[in-house]
Amino acid sequence: MQNKLNDTLFYSENIKNVEEGLKSIRNEIMQFVNQIENIENQIQRYIEYFNITRFCIFNEPVFIQKAITELYKRIITEDIPLIAGETTNYLHAEKLLRRLAASDEINIQTLSQTLGISQKEISETLEILTKSELLNVLYTYGGIDSKLNKMQKYFFMSPSVRKILLSPLTGMKTTTDLTAKLMEDTVVMYLKRLFKMDSVVSFSSREKQKNPDLIIETHDKPILCEIGIKKQHTKQITQSRIDYRYGIVLNTKINDYKIENKTVFLPFEWFLLI
Repeated sequence: MQNKLNDTLFYSENIKNVEEGLKSIRNEIMQFVNQIENIENQIQRYIEYFNITRFCIFNEPVFIQKAITELYKRIITEDIPLIAGETTNYLHAEKLLRRLAASDEINIQTLSQTLGISQKEISETLEILTKSELLNVLYTYGGIDSKLNKMQKYFFMSPSVRKILLSPLTGMKTTTDLTAKLMEDTVVMYLKRLFKMDSVVSFSSREKQKNPDLIIETHDKPILCEIGIKKQHTKQITQSRIDYRYGIVLNTKINDYKIENKTVFLPFEWFLLI
């Protein structure tokens, strides 16, 4: 089931093949997910607390919060100095992480003025945080020059880390906006593990046009992906100027797939099976 789902979603030649592939495994998937009680709540708990395997032995979120806090603190205070020597201030790294937790797409010049940290140090710290695998970085869609010269977008290696970093502001409450960010972290985390290549997954930030959340390049034409809690439209995909193969919209509020405008609306729990 998992291999068939992967092949269908990411390696189909067209939307017709996507529909045929999903139809062939629909009953098996539905039988599996229907066995899970209160699945929507279980998914929410998963993306908030239970997505790091080593912490799944804890039943209470409070213990997981403590363990994740210790994890990222250890990376900042111990792992980063080993990678960077004395060139990176770990207090600056923590400030930068909290800023990224609130907004994954950043302007280094503006951030430098806000935090009082040089642009050079911000760039170096971001690179080290990525090397330490605390962050996943995506580059803009296009050729090599585009990837090197334009902005980057950062996601956390675990959505739980973003939640913990924002906890002083949110009081551990998960707002709709935060849930959307945690979903994006989760999707990028899965895709990075699946493809194991930075060049496969990217994003678009072209001005004066509709941009999808993610672009997945597994054939000559890419797949455009949108992520949302109740997303019911395809305009970010269909109105994009990118010549795409088909679109995928991930939605937490549906329990079956549907095809519309060369796009598949996919239940989020189905995506978590890849």
